[in-house]
Amino acid sequence: MKKICLIFLFSFVTHAIHSQDFFKTTEEYLDNTVEKTQFDRSKIVIEDFINIDGFADDVVNNKLFTFYGIAYNDEIFSAAQMENPSCWGQFRDLCQRINVGDSNVNNRKIIDISYIRNINFDKDKKTVIFIYGSDLTKRNIKNHITPILEQIQKDPSFDYIVLSLDYPVIKKH
Repeated sequence: MKKICLIFLFSFVTHAIHSQDFFKTTEEYLDNTVEKTQFDRSKIVIEDFINIDGFADDVVNNKLFTFYGIAYNDEIFSAAQMENPSCWGQFRDLCQRINVGDSNVNNRKIIDISYIRNINFDKDKKTVIFIYGSDLTKRNIKNHITPILEQIQKDPSFDYIVLSLDYPVIKKH
């Protein structure tokens, strides 16, 4: 999985630098992303995450692919603790473990993570944090994002946000 994450980030950055398929505006990007993923556009966070210290290292070292983790009670419950961090079944199990207050769930304080500490998480909900790049295939979206998104929408105790990796491919912010 580490190899997949490295390849994904490398190919994404390479695409961002060399591609002729830039999005002309943030609005164009949001329209495209919502159509492709069914994400709520207000939940998509567009920042230059790739160039923020620690983000790429965290994603690669923890073998994260489409899920970063869950924010709840000022803590992040990382998807890195799962055997397969992109498996929606295992992610669903992580959600359940948080629901029942499992004290064995590994976590970190949100305040200690520079690239997400300024995001306003709903303190009353468990917020799933997706990692998304426009180069993600329809198959990956169908297999890894859609099942979790559907589960979140059924459970009012959950919410979500999307950390977009697409800042470099949007010409006008």
